[in-house]
Amino acid sequence: MMTGTHKDYEGHRYKHEKWLNMVDREMISQGRLKRISNSKSLEEVFRILNECSFLGPFLSYQYAIDFNYSPVIDFDENSFVKAGIGSIRGIKKCFEDLGNSSFEDAIRFTQDNFEKYQQMFGFMVFKPLFNRNPTLIDLQNCFCETDKYLRVKMPHLMVDNVRIKQKFTSPKGNIAFTFHQSGI
Repeated sequence: MMTGTHKDYEGHRYKHEKWLNMVDREMISQGRLKRISNSKSLEEVFRILNECSFLGPFLSYQYAIDFNYSPVIDFDENSFVKAGIGSIRGIKKCFEDLGNSSFEDAIRFTQDNFEKYQQMFGFMVFKPLFNRNPTLIDLQNCFCETDKYLRVKMPHLMVDNVRIKQKFTSPKGNIAFTFHQSGI
C-alpha cells in the first residue's frame, strides 16, 4: 500500500520507523533486553532474540554475536553456533554427506579438525589475526563466503542458490586506506 510517494510500513512512513517500533515493542517493553543482560549463555541470548516476530534464526544469531561484543554480555564465541543460509549452502558444497549430523556439527567438526586439515593440505604457515584462532562464528562466515566463491568458480555445484548478487569491479581511482585506532 502506498501513502503519497512513500511506502506504508505498518502505519509508519519509513522502514526504520517500523523497525524502531518493533524494537521498542518486542525488545524493550516485553523485557527481552533485561532477559538478555541476565542470560547465562550465548544460546539463551539467541533463543530470546529468536522469539521476536521480526527476527528469524539468522538475524537472531548475528545479533546475539553483536550483543556479545558489547559490555552487556561476554560469552565464549565457541559455545554456540547457528548456521545461516549461505553457510548451509557452503557446507553442502564442502561435505558430501552429513549423515545424522547438523550443519552446526559440521562447523564444529571443522573447528575441531582445523589443524589436522592445515597439515593435510599443506597450510602449515597459518597466521591467525591478532593471535586469535578462528571461532565458530568465523567458520560459519567462511562457509558462507565459500558458497559465494564457488558459485562463480564452480557453478556446476548448484546448491539452492546460483544467483550472484554483485560482481567486483576495480575502482576507477586510487583508494586512500587509513587505520584509526580507537582510544579503548
